[in-house]
Amino acid sequence: MPQPCSACAQLIANNYQAWLTTDGGIQWTEQSGLDGYIQDVEFHPTKLTTYVVTFGGFSPSYKVVEVSEGAVTNITGTGLPNVPANCVLYQPGTVGRLYVGTDVGVFFRDGDQSVWQPYGAGMPQNIFTDLRLISSTGILRGSTYGQGLWEIPAVQCVATKPSVSAVGGITEVCMGTDVVLEAPAGFESYFWSNG
Repeated sequence: MPQPCSACAQLIANNYQAWLTTDGGIQWTEQSGLDGYIQDVEFHPTKLTTYVVTFGGFSPSYKVVEVSEGAVTNITGTGLPNVPANCVLYQPGTVGRLYVGTDVGVFFRDGDQSVWQPYGAGMPQNIFTDLRLISSTGILRGSTYGQGLWEIPAVQCVATKPSVSAVGGITEVCMGTDVVLEAPAGFESYFWSNG
């Protein structure tokens, strides 16, 4: 059992109910709107009262919700199979990645996307029971039912690297020389760095 914490949030959940405290357990608030069998809960890495809840069962449109300041938002979107969502994990970083372990493998989505995608080429399509991020090595580990422990790099960005070229075929540049660079369309923005 975790020790009380006056500067953090704690959550207690059972099959269909959850209670939240942000004052070390002095006051508990029951969370309404969780309409399923709770499988797992994961707090956001930087937002004190934001967390994600996954549900078991076979309701195709109600697998994952995000609770923020007590407001429940269904983030199931599309792409998750109609099987139990057993575990959930936030990956701290700029893309806001969220992983969900299901009965048929691991799925992910970034930020405010509504589409979940399978994660991890070569990972088994098996029941995942827990997910952990090893931040020192950038490894995502998942325990399975009957196929042991698996690990794979937890990649932050899946976008393809753009091909950048200098207009006019310039390959050497001296200080003070102007060069125009071209890159393909389809990227929201570009950031240039010489090192």
